[in-house]
Amino acid sequence: MVKTRQKQQSDREKWAEQKRQQLNSPDGKEKARENQRRYQLRKKDEQNQLEQEVLDLRKEVQFLRAKCTELEAAYLAVVDGTAKAESQHQQAERSDDVGGGSDGVGAVPSNPDCQSAPASPFVPSSSPLPSLTQRCDELMQKPHRFPEIIGMDGTEFDGLVKQAADVAEHQRELKNETVLPLKYLIFIFFFWVHTGVPLFVLCVLFCTNRTSIRRYLAYTSKLLSATLESEIRWPDDEEWMSERGRWKIPEFLRGAVCCLDGKFFRVSTRAPHSYSGHHHAYGKNVLFITKFTGEIVWFSKSVWGAQDQREWNSSGKRKDFLGRNYGILADGGFTLNPVALLRADPPSPQVLKYSYTPIKRPKKGDLNPMEKRFNRYQSAWRVVVEQSFAQLTNRFRIFQARFPRQGASSPQFDQVLTVCVALLNRKIRSSPLRRYSWEPKEELNREVEEMEEEEEV
Repeated sequence: MVKTRQKQQSDREKWAEQKRQQLNSPDGKEKARENQRRYQLRKKDEQNQLEQEVLDLRKEVQFLRAKCTELEAAYLAVVDGTAKAESQHQQAERSDDVGGGSDGVGAVPSNPDCQSAPASPFVPSSSPLPSLTQRCDELMQKPHRFPEIIGMDGTEFDGLVKQAADVAEHQRELKNETVLPLKYLIFIFFFWVHTGVPLFVLCVLFCTNRTSIRRYLAYTSKLLSATLESEIRWPDDEEWMSERGRWKIPEFLRGAVCCLDGKFFRVSTRAPHSYSGHHHAYGKNVLFITKFTGEIVWFSKSVWGAQDQREWNSSGKRKDFLGRNYGILADGGFTLNPVALLRADPPSPQVLKYSYTPIKRPKKGDLNPMEKRFNRYQSAWRVVVEQSFAQLTNRFRIFQARFPRQGASSPQFDQVLTVCVALLNRKIRSSPLRRYSWEPKEELNREVEEMEEEEEV
């Protein structure tokens, strides 16, 4: 036993001596400096992430403070109007009492919509609140402010209400079972989607409880998604070939007609399966395919987390491009043609002929000028899908904020996304993000000329 312990002690001393010699050697010192540098970079990245989270929280707090200020002003105006009406009513009662004709007619009737409303922090509990319909009527009395309130003008809103009413009339499962008229439901839905306010703000603003608001939004999103789903349509082969012939696309990108990319949407949840290590946030991911005009022709079902390649493989959309004379552009996060298919002999029929991703830089080396030029042109043509994402999030601010957890865990998220994408497609068809005469030649030709001059030198 004693010899064993002595041997273990000597082994530990030998190992410690070897480590000291390694650390004192030039290679050991260089490795130690490299480890220290990596540690400092990792700590700096963590600090930057924490600072970004703090900035996001501050922006959210400022946004909520501004909304609360607006609500406070609105409710103070309501309270002033209610106080004046009560004082006039009391004066009328006194005059009736003096005349001997008081029969209790002046009693203020109770409002059933406000009995379940939460107590507002800005209004005394004894002050009667307006009903939900009264609040909607008050906001809808100013059609010139519709683009600011719900993101569309009054004509488009009325047409959408009529279209949704026809769908609800002909489909039994979409029948309106709520006590509110359809135009109020659609108004509340687009107010929520356009402004992106939290649900408790809707409860306070429209004088109702959270359960009712959730029920209204769930029904309206289901109805509108069934009404507008025809606006998102996958073109047939003739339409794709016609689209291919209209664009002045370079020869090394010939055949490409659309763009593929993924978009991550944040959700108010802390579930481990919903965390994305790439975005350092909790949410859902969706794949989009857009034309070069910016119109969205397909998007996948939302999934928790973010892994574009996995969703592309499971979506089955790759088969729509097999054997076709048109293809797709994607960023470096996708592998449209696996290496095993490209190296197959004879050539595999499963290869997508007209599909392109950026050329990746080798581990020890750099890209040549022609490969850099290819990547720049491919990025210039593919960036339209990012522009479509910007249009979607700027018009519908619900996707800028954190989507409610209950809605994201149900089909409501996909239904809301369907409605927003359909309305965005209507706008893009009338005003495309790119015209068919578009060509990225001004800035890219300058870079190509510089590369050619460098080659000559």
